Amino acid sequence: MKCSNCQKEADFRYRVLEVQTLHVRSLKGDNKVQALGKFQDYGICRSCAERRLKDTLEFSGEKKKHCFLSIVIIIMGCLILLNMGSEGLIGFTGLFFILGGILIEYGTVSEWLRTRKELMALSFEKRLERAAWLELLASAPKKSVDSDLSYIPVDRETVNMKKGDFMVMYDLIPEIVEKAWSVINADYLNQR
Repeated sequence: MKCSNCQKEADFRYRVLEVQTLHVRSLKGDNKVQALGKFQDYGICRSCAERRLKDTLEFSGEKKKHCFLSIVIIIMGCLILLNMGSEGLIGFTGLFFILGGILIEYGTVSEWLRTRKELMALSFEKRLERAAWLELLASAPKKSVDSDLSYIPVDRETVNMKKGDFMVMYDLIPEIVEKAWSVINADYLNQR
């Protein structure tokens, strides 16, 4: 099997079940409709996994762009406040810019710290395996016509999950949990 990114020989192989999610917006609110897709086989090479691990552990790339954007927004908010004072609606706009910039910064940094802490608690090989999974999620298709695609790995950890944890972990609606659970379990047993 070849790597999904660079076409080298894959070191990490994954069998996943596609889940298609269609978001339906109506006057009553937003609803989700989900359907199970097909089983797919993906592979990620060690070098791609190591690159993803390095990018995830270091504060670089997209994270730096988000922080730069939030700093620009905060500065714009400060300039609006300094130039217009607290006069009416324009003063509130400056405050909203500052608040928005702070929230973007907080969200970016806290997500990075949470992911980094989670990865650092693992052994190096487990860390690399988790990075390979993150790389797969980044490189796999995310859309199919109108539906969003998500992926559930067919592995021992998934099969050993409780159904409630399974539903929450993979953001499944209650109507599809039982079917997804049984299909994944059957496929896992057939692979062995």
